[in-house]
Amino acid sequence: MPDFDLTQLRYLARVTAREVGDTQPQTPLLALYAPGLPCADPDAHRDVAARLHFAFLARPYNRWGFLGPVCYTAWHPGATLTAWETALGHRHLLVGTGLPLTWRSTTQRDYWKLVPALALLWQVEPHKDFLRGYLQRLTTAKQALTEKQERTVVAMLRERGARGYSQRDWPEELAAHTRVLRHRRDLAFRLGRLAALDLAAEDAQLVQHLQAQNTAWERGRLRELSEREARTIAALEAQYVEQRLEAAEALAKRLAREIWRNT
Repeated sequence: MPDFDLTQLRYLARVTAREVGDTQPQTPLLALYAPGLPCADPDAHRDVAARLHFAFLARPYNRWGFLGPVCYTAWHPGATLTAWETALGHRHLLVGTGLPLTWRSTTQRDYWKLVPALALLWQVEPHKDFLRGYLQRLTTAKQALTEKQERTVVAMLRERGARGYSQRDWPEELAAHTRVLRHRRDLAFRLGRLAALDLAAEDAQLVQHLQAQNTAWERGRLRELSEREARTIAALEAQYVEQRLEAAEALAKRLAREIWRNT
Protein backbone atom coordinates (compact mmCIF):
# COMPACT_ATOMS: atom_id res chain seq x y z
CA MET A 1 0.00 0.00 0.00
CA PRO A 2 2.32 2.79 -1.21
CA ASP A 3 -0.20 5.54 -0.41
CA PHE A 4 -0.77 4.50 3.20
CA ASP A 5 -0.92 7.62 5.39
CA LEU A 6 -1.98 7.51 9.01
CA THR A 7 -2.89 11.19 9.00
CA GLN A 8 -5.56 10.66 6.32
CA LEU A 9 -7.42 7.80 8.01
CA ARG A 10 -10.72 8.31 9.83
CA TYR A 11 -10.19 5.22 12.02
CA LEU A 12 -7.63 2.46 12.41
CA ALA A 13 -9.97 -0.53 12.63
CA ARG A 14 -13.68 -1.33 12.41
CA VAL A 15 -15.78 -4.35 13.20
CA THR A 16 -19.50 -5.07 12.87
CA ALA A 17 -21.90 -7.12 14.97
CA ARG A 18 -21.97 -9.77 12.23
CA GLU A 19 -18.16 -10.09 12.33
CA VAL A 20 -18.14 -10.34 16.12
CA GLY A 21 -21.08 -12.74 16.13
CA ASP A 22 -22.94 -10.65 18.71
CA THR A 23 -26.72 -10.95 18.26
CA GLN A 24 -27.87 -9.52 21.59
CA PRO A 25 -30.51 -6.77 21.33
CA GLN A 26 -28.32 -4.22 23.11
CA THR A 27 -25.29 -4.86 20.92
CA PRO A 28 -23.87 -1.97 18.85
CA LEU A 29 -24.09 -2.07 15.08
CA LEU A 30 -20.40 -1.28 14.70
CA ALA A 31 -17.29 -0.35 16.65
CA LEU A 32 -14.06 1.44 15.78
CA TYR A 33 -10.55 1.73 17.08
CA ALA A 34 -9.93 5.44 16.60
CA PRO A 35 -7.63 7.15 19.13
CA GLY A 36 -8.86 10.63 19.98
CA LEU A 37 -12.40 10.15 18.67
CA PRO A 38 -14.70 12.12 21.02
CA CYS A 39 -17.39 10.48 23.11
CA ALA A 40 -20.92 11.56 22.14
CA ASP A 41 -21.69 11.99 25.85
CA PRO A 42 -18.84 14.38 26.73
CA ASP A 43 -20.45 15.64 29.92
CA ALA A 44 -19.99 12.16 31.41
CA HIS A 45 -16.19 12.59 31.24
CA ARG A 46 -13.83 14.42 33.57
CA ASP A 47 -11.59 14.78 30.54
CA VAL A 48 -13.01 17.75 28.62
CA ALA A 49 -11.72 16.31 25.33
CA ALA A 50 -13.71 13.08 26.00
CA ARG A 51 -11.16 11.03 24.05
CA LEU A 52 -11.81 7.41 23.14
CA HIS A 53 -9.80 4.55 21.70
CA PHE A 54 -12.50 1.89 21.46
CA ALA A 55 -15.62 3.59 20.11
CA PHE A 56 -19.08 2.06 19.72
CA LEU A 57 -21.66 3.41 17.29
CA ALA A 58 -24.60 4.85 19.24
CA ARG A 59 -27.26 7.56 19.21
CA PRO A 60 -27.45 9.22 22.62
CA TYR A 61 -29.53 12.38 22.87
CA ASN A 62 -30.87 11.62 19.35
CA ARG A 63 -27.47 12.50 17.89
CA TRP A 64 -25.36 9.92 16.09
CA GLY A 65 -21.88 9.44 17.43
CA PHE A 66 -19.69 7.05 19.37
CA LEU A 67 -19.53 5.98 23.00
CA GLY A 68 -16.69 4.39 24.89
CA PRO A 69 -17.18 1.04 26.66
CA VAL A 70 -18.22 2.56 29.99
CA CYS A 71 -20.65 5.05 28.48
CA TYR A 72 -22.08 2.47 26.07
CA THR A 73 -22.88 0.01 28.86
CA ALA A 74 -24.40 2.87 30.88
CA TRP A 75 -26.74 3.67 27.98
CA HIS A 76 -27.28 0.00 27.11
CA PRO A 77 -27.18 -2.08 30.32
CA GLY A 78 -26.37 -5.70 29.70
CA ALA A 79 -24.16 -5.09 26.67
CA THR A 80 -21.00 -7.20 26.69
CA LEU A 81 -18.17 -5.57 24.77
CA THR A 82 -15.13 -7.72 25.55
CA ALA A 83 -15.35 -9.65 22.28
CA TRP A 84 -15.61 -6.37 20.38
CA GLU A 85 -12.44 -4.98 21.95
CA THR A 86 -10.63 -8.24 21.22
CA ALA A 87 -11.72 -8.12 17.57
CA LEU A 88 -10.58 -4.52 17.22
CA GLY A 89 -7.30 -5.37 18.91
CA HIS A 90 -6.61 -8.04 16.30
CA ARG A 91 -7.28 -5.54 13.52
CA HIS A 92 -5.79 -2.19 14.47
CA LEU A 93 -2.22 -3.43 15.00
CA LEU A 94 -2.11 -4.59 11.37
CA VAL A 95 -3.90 -1.66 9.70
CA GLY A 96 -2.73 -1.08 6.15
CA THR A 97 -0.65 -4.25 5.88
CA GLY A 98 -3.22 -6.29 4.00
CA LEU A 99 -2.61 -9.29 6.25
CA PRO A 100 -5.64 -11.55 6.78
CA LEU A 101 -6.97 -12.20 10.26
CA THR A 102 -5.73 -15.78 9.85
CA TRP A 103 -2.08 -14.73 9.42
CA ARG A 104 -0.97 -16.78 12.44
CA SER A 105 -1.86 -20.01 10.64
CA THR A 106 0.88 -19.34 8.08
CA THR A 107 3.41 -17.87 10.53
CA GLN A 108 5.89 -19.59 12.81
CA ARG A 109 4.78 -19.27 16.44
CA ASP A 110 8.14 -17.70 17.33
CA TYR A 111 7.17 -14.69 15.19
CA TRP A 112 3.64 -14.14 16.47
CA LYS A 113 4.74 -11.29 18.75
CA LEU A 114 7.15 -9.81 16.20
CA VAL A 115 4.62 -9.40 13.38
CA PRO A 116 2.53 -6.69 15.16
CA ALA A 117 5.70 -4.81 16.14
CA LEU A 118 6.94 -4.99 12.56
CA ALA A 119 3.54 -3.78 11.31
CA LEU A 120 3.69 -0.79 13.67
CA LEU A 121 7.21 0.03 12.46
CA TRP A 122 5.88 0.14 8.91
CA GLN A 123 2.80 2.20 9.84
CA VAL A 124 5.03 4.87 11.36
CA GLU A 125 7.40 4.82 8.36
CA PRO A 126 5.36 3.46 5.41
CA HIS A 127 7.97 4.62 2.89
CA LYS A 128 10.17 1.74 4.06
CA ASP A 129 8.73 -0.84 1.68
CA PHE A 130 11.19 -3.53 2.77
CA LEU A 131 9.33 -3.75 6.10
CA ARG A 132 6.20 -4.88 4.26
CA GLY A 133 8.37 -7.37 2.44
CA TYR A 134 9.51 -8.76 5.79
CA LEU A 135 5.87 -9.01 6.89
CA GLN A 136 4.89 -10.88 3.75
CA ARG A 137 7.84 -13.25 4.19
CA LEU A 138 7.04 -14.02 7.83
CA THR A 139 3.36 -14.67 7.16
CA THR A 140 3.78 -16.80 4.04
CA ALA A 141 4.32 -20.57 4.37
CA LYS A 142 5.87 -20.12 7.83
CA GLN A 143 9.06 -18.66 6.45
CA ALA A 144 11.76 -17.10 8.65
CA LEU A 145 13.82 -13.94 8.41
CA THR A 146 17.50 -14.27 7.64
CA GLU A 147 19.99 -13.44 10.40
CA LYS A 148 20.76 -10.14 8.66
CA GLN A 149 17.07 -9.25 8.41
CA GLU A 150 16.54 -10.08 12.09
CA ARG A 151 19.46 -7.84 13.06
CA THR A 152 17.96 -5.05 10.97
CA VAL A 153 14.56 -5.39 12.65
CA VAL A 154 16.05 -5.47 16.16
CA ALA A 155 18.17 -2.39 15.42
CA MET A 156 15.13 -0.51 14.08
CA LEU A 157 13.03 -1.44 17.10
CA ARG A 158 15.72 -0.16 19.45
CA GLU A 159 16.04 3.09 17.50
CA ARG A 160 12.28 3.71 17.39
CA GLY A 161 10.86 1.85 20.38
CA ALA A 162 11.47 1.65 24.11
CA ARG A 163 14.67 2.79 25.75
CA GLY A 164 16.97 0.80 28.03
CA TYR A 165 15.88 -2.73 27.12
CA SER A 166 18.84 -3.94 25.04
CA GLN A 167 20.24 -6.13 27.83
CA ARG A 168 16.96 -7.60 29.06
CA ASP A 169 14.86 -10.62 28.19
CA TRP A 170 13.81 -10.39 24.52
CA PRO A 171 10.06 -11.07 24.99
CA GLU A 172 9.92 -8.30 27.60
CA GLU A 173 11.90 -5.97 25.35
CA LEU A 174 9.71 -6.72 22.32
CA ALA A 175 6.54 -6.05 24.32
CA ALA A 176 7.97 -2.69 25.42
CA HIS A 177 8.88 -1.73 21.86
CA THR A 178 5.38 -2.66 20.70
CA ARG A 179 3.78 -0.44 23.39
CA VAL A 180 5.96 2.54 22.45
CA LEU A 181 5.37 2.11 18.72
CA ARG A 182 1.62 1.77 19.23
CA HIS A 183 1.64 4.99 21.28
CA ARG A 184 3.67 6.78 18.59
CA ARG A 185 1.32 5.49 15.88
CA ASP A 186 -1.76 6.57 17.84
CA LEU A 187 -0.32 10.06 18.41
CA ALA A 188 0.31 10.38 14.66
CA PHE A 189 -3.31 9.43 14.03
CA ARG A 190 -4.63 11.92 16.61
CA LEU A 191 -2.52 14.69 15.14
CA GLY A 192 -3.84 13.86 11.69
CA ARG A 193 -7.41 14.19 12.89
CA LEU A 194 -6.59 17.55 14.50
CA ALA A 195 -4.95 18.76 11.28
CA ALA A 196 -8.18 17.98 9.40
CA LEU A 197 -10.13 20.48 11.53
CA ASP A 198 -10.63 24.17 10.83
CA LEU A 199 -7.87 25.35 13.16
CA ALA A 200 -6.69 28.84 13.95
CA ALA A 201 -3.49 29.62 12.04
CA GLU A 202 -1.27 29.39 15.11
CA ASP A 203 -2.87 26.10 16.17
CA ALA A 204 -2.43 24.66 12.68
CA GLN A 205 1.27 25.55 12.83
CA LEU A 206 1.52 23.95 16.27
CA VAL A 207 -0.03 20.70 15.00
CA GLN A 208 2.38 20.66 12.05
CA HIS A 209 5.28 21.17 14.46
CA LEU A 210 4.11 18.30 16.68
CA GLN A 211 3.69 16.04 13.65
CA ALA A 212 7.28 16.75 12.64
CA GLN A 213 8.54 16.17 16.19
CA ASN A 214 6.76 12.81 16.40
CA THR A 215 8.96 11.51 13.58
CA ALA A 216 12.12 13.54 14.23
CA TRP A 217 15.52 12.00 14.90
CA GLU A 218 17.51 12.93 17.98
CA ARG A 219 20.85 11.46 19.02
CA GLY A 220 20.60 8.48 16.74
CA ARG A 221 17.03 7.45 17.51
CA LEU A 222 13.48 8.54 16.77
CA ARG A 223 12.53 11.02 19.44
CA GLU A 224 9.48 10.59 21.65
CA LEU A 225 7.05 13.42 22.29
CA SER A 226 7.45 14.78 25.79
CA GLU A 227 4.70 14.72 28.40
CA ARG A 228 4.30 18.45 27.84
CA GLU A 229 3.83 17.92 24.09
CA ALA A 230 1.31 15.13 24.76
CA ARG A 231 -0.61 17.48 27.06
CA THR A 232 -0.61 20.07 24.28
CA ILE A 233 -2.30 17.58 21.95
CA ALA A 234 -4.91 16.83 24.62
CA ALA A 235 -5.49 20.56 25.16
CA LEU A 236 -6.06 21.11 21.44
CA GLU A 237 -8.54 18.20 21.37
CA ALA A 238 -10.41 19.81 24.26
CA GLN A 239 -10.32 23.24 22.64
CA TYR A 240 -11.82 21.93 19.40
CA VAL A 241 -14.18 19.39 20.94
CA GLU A 242 -17.27 20.78 19.16
CA GLN A 243 -15.67 20.42 15.75
CA ARG A 244 -14.52 16.94 16.68
CA LEU A 245 -18.05 16.00 17.76
CA GLU A 246 -19.47 17.28 14.48
CA ALA A 247 -16.93 15.28 12.49
CA ALA A 248 -17.67 12.17 14.59
CA GLU A 249 -21.41 12.61 14.04
CA ALA A 250 -20.90 12.82 10.26
CA LEU A 251 -18.75 9.68 10.33
CA ALA A 252 -21.29 7.84 12.50
CA LYS A 253 -24.15 8.73 10.15
CA ARG A 254 -22.18 7.54 7.13
CA LEU A 255 -21.24 4.23 8.75
CA ALA A 256 -24.80 3.65 9.98
CA ARG A 257 -26.11 4.18 6.44
CA GLU A 258 -23.55 1.70 5.09
CA ILE A 259 -24.67 -0.96 7.56
CA TRP A 260 -28.36 -0.45 6.79
CA ARG A 261 -27.70 -0.71 3.04
CA ASN A 262 -25.89 -4.01 3.58
CA THR A 263 -28.54 -5.63 5.81
